Amino acid sequence: MLKHSIFREYDIRGIADEELLDADVELLGRALATYIIRHSGRTICLGNDCRLTSARLHQALTKGLLAAGAHVLDIGIVPTPVLYYAAVHFKADGAVMITGSHNPPDCNGFKTVCGVSTLYGQAIQDVYKLIQSNDYESAEGSARSVDAITPYVEEIASQFQFERKVKLVVDAGNGTAGPTVHRVFEKIGIRAKEMFFDMDGNFPNHHPDPTVPANLKHLRDAVRKHNAGLHLKTAGTTWLEEIIGLAEHGGKGLALAKDIYTEALAHVDELCAPYASVIDINRAKLPPTAEVSKWSAAQYVAALRHDPKCKDFNPSLRQLLHVGYKIAAKKGQTYLDLVRECESSIARNVTGNLFDRHIKPLFLD
Repeated sequence: MLKHSIFREYDIRGIADEELLDADVELLGRALATYIIRHSGRTICLGNDCRLTSARLHQALTKGLLAAGAHVLDIGIVPTPVLYYAAVHFKADGAVMITGSHNPPDCNGFKTVCGVSTLYGQAIQDVYKLIQSNDYESAEGSARSVDAITPYVEEIASQFQFERKVKLVVDAGNGTAGPTVHRVFEKIGIRAKEMFFDMDGNFPNHHPDPTVPANLKHLRDAVRKHNAGLHLKTAGTTWLEEIIGLAEHGGKGLALAKDIYTEALAHVDELCAPYASVIDINRAKLPPTAEVSKWSAAQYVAALRHDPKCKDFNPSLRQLLHVGYKIAAKKGQTYLDLVRECESSIARNVTGNLFDRHIKPLFLD
């Protein structure tokens, strides 16, 4: 039986050849399908990365999904964002991605979507309880292969038009993103210096974790050698722009932004521990929650937005909220609903950061 310890806060993950054996993964597939069927429906997208153990886990998990009566849409080897895209594009009731993410090569795991949200926290523990109690749906399932990468590439490419030549250096780290990124570049007419774009689960050049400075050495060297104006890593977030957009919207959005800061401050040690080597928070500079609770939208935004020229900008507060994304994840549907309600202000801030501050000065001005 699968160890309880691998059922973590945001995924189910362990050492593949020791903690994720075929028979156990098949039962996990039955449990995940049972949970999704009971909470959302039977159609489940399934994808996997290029790790050496992913094909085996894919086969075992599929058996379990089918035994519970799921209708599996197999999208094959894809980057995780394509899995999330496919769940929406194909109007699936759920999705499962087999991936070790940025963890060591001997690790692997499962990220799960049910309805419009990912499984996390208590929901993941509920899946474990289904296995413990042998409580599964049982019906005849089905499986078919579908192409999710082509519509994903089309949608991404449709959002970009460059009036002059763009010079890029991109390091895919022999991970799953390489072939998909290559197709996007072909579609929008970019000829990039592509590094380590062949998928190889041995990761022969470096581990595909861009948060480790040593893994960026090849990329830094290539940017200098080719005099490229931009370097890309296949990981990123617009999390802080979402918080700024919520606060800027005012009302419920501002209240949620304040609530997230309050919880982040209360769990500062826990949130900062995994990033201790890369963040530098001066705790004396973190305002008390009583003060933040009285802030206007403009005050909150000024403290958080990265503008060193602004006298109210607070780098320590910004860093705390940067690692506080887990707080928002625990808000679940409440957070997602407010993101939709505040869409215009969030979109304006995301565009301002990614396009106006970074892409436009480099390539269009």
